[in-house]
Amino acid sequence: MNIVHRVLRRFRFEGRSAAQHDPAIPTRATPVNGFDVLEKLARLPVSTWRYKQEHDDVRHLGPMAQDWHATFGLGSSTRHIPLVDAHGVTIVAIQALYQRVAELQAENATLRHRIDQLDTAPTAHETPPPTRQEQNNRQHTPRG
Repeated sequence: MNIVHRVLRRFRFEGRSAAQHDPAIPTRATPVNGFDVLEKLARLPVSTWRYKQEHDDVRHLGPMAQDWHATFGLGSSTRHIPLVDAHGVTIVAIQALYQRVAELQAENATLRHRIDQLDTAPTAHETPPPTRQEQNNRQHTPRG
């Protein structure tokens, strides 16, 4: 039996081929801090690798299950990364990144507005441009 069939059989046996989204199924649901998850995800080692039985040209990309478990403490095994947990970590990390980008965009807009105000305001050592009256007085003042 090849690796694909073994993996598919295991997922069917464990009932994890699809994530369960019904709020009545999970118990003791606890909210998570997306920024904490994002920090952990940023430190998670990721590498390319292949299964022993695969051809040398085949490569996969991802964390090792042991690193995943040590980082997040999710799932019941240090030998597998449950898809439902991988999806959950991915979603909450995207949400945290979205929030961080929105905050940075708002800060950037505020700073741009302040820069625009500074660009148009005269500085303390600058002489403000002459008023129309001052310009008229200069034109009609005899040079002498």
